[in-house]
Amino acid sequence: MRTLGLKFILIVLISFISYSCKSDDDSTGIACPKVNNTHPLLLGDWNFSGTYIDGDLFLEECDLLTTLKVTCDLFETTSFGGNNCSNSETYSSNYRIEGNSLISLDEEGNDVGIQHIIILNETTLILQNDFSVLDNITENWERQ
Repeated sequence: MRTLGLKFILIVLISFISYSCKSDDDSTGIACPKVNNTHPLLLGDWNFSGTYIDGDLFLEECDLLTTLKVTCDLFETTSFGGNNCSNSETYSSNYRIEGNSLISLDEEGNDVGIQHIIILNETTLILQNDFSVLDNITENWERQ
């Protein structure tokens, strides 16, 4: 059950950030967001520390290798799987911030997902997914 729940969460996370927009890609006509001035603590490199569903931790061996890099306009997640966690996949997505919400954008600049910033400080980032049918799902990250 835990494995199924975690795989569901990872699939949702991957689909949330599977769209990308390169800031140097003029073919879409999208101007990537300006520098993130409202939540500068968000910028930097983060290590995944677990998904909590209704207070229960869901974490598998390879999950602890998952990283998140946040720049002024890009979320980039690298996750691992396979034998000995030897396979990696990287997903990128442009984003914007409205209040305490991170809004992921597709290549055309359309909203494709929302995560709410629950906790953001020097060491911890906790995001709550807005796209889940389940209540109280958070993704937890620790600064590298």
